[in-house]
Amino acid sequence: MKVTVCTLCVLVCAWSLSASGQTESPSTPVEIELLAAASLTDALEECIKEFSLIDRDSTIRAVYGSSGTLRRQIEQGAPADLFISAAPRFIDELEHAGMLVAGSRVNLLKNTLVLVVPGDSAGISALEDLASASVERIALGDPASVPAGQYALEALKWSSIDHLVMQKAVLAKDVRQVLAWVETGAVDAGFVYSTDALMGKGVRVASECPPESYPVILYPAALVSTGSVKPEARRFLSWLGGPEARAIFRRHGFGVP
Repeated sequence: MKVTVCTLCVLVCAWSLSASGQTESPSTPVEIELLAAASLTDALEECIKEFSLIDRDSTIRAVYGSSGTLRRQIEQGAPADLFISAAPRFIDELEHAGMLVAGSRVNLLKNTLVLVVPGDSAGISALEDLASASVERIALGDPASVPAGQYALEALKWSSIDHLVMQKAVLAKDVRQVLAWVETGAVDAGFVYSTDALMGKGVRVASECPPESYPVILYPAALVSTGSVKPEARRFLSWLGGPEARAIFRRHGFGVP
């Protein structure tokens, strides 16, 4: 008798839903638009994969590039829920323009600057060696939009060789392009973050830039306020500052402020 009654209830409920036009269906995940510095690519892709396992309500679409270029895209109306920059400057500019969610800004990570060369090259072991006539092409990110390039220029000024090196400089659109040029031997040396050097193929660190030669490298993150602020984006930003994400970032060589 119990089976008959339960079955009847199920049939009645199903008929009621069908008659009213209501059907049960899984909700569509909310898409989070993430814009992030190119140097974060590998670490963030792992973070996104891990986050997707614990948060089924959202899906994250990441765009990577130079922080200055991404900041300009946000100002021009590109879809963005969350921005992670490789320098405070570009976050500052968006904040002053009123394009960030108040109180959401956080210093997420830190990094260091190194000079890398092709693995089989010799003769470069310090910044001062870049002034040698035997060194013809030196890559760095375009200081106008690439934080790693800005830090490199500061280190070169500190070493008083910026006027010599910039005559040989090849400017890249982001730090990953610098790394690629060094990997292929297209340049004699290049400035990248220590995290990039860790994942580079066929490159070696010729010199660690003295910490006092450039500003502290911080990665600030903030929610963008150009559209509706998504709770899912808040959750992801909060998760990025938690222990699971920090463990991933540390494996990729990043420091935590």
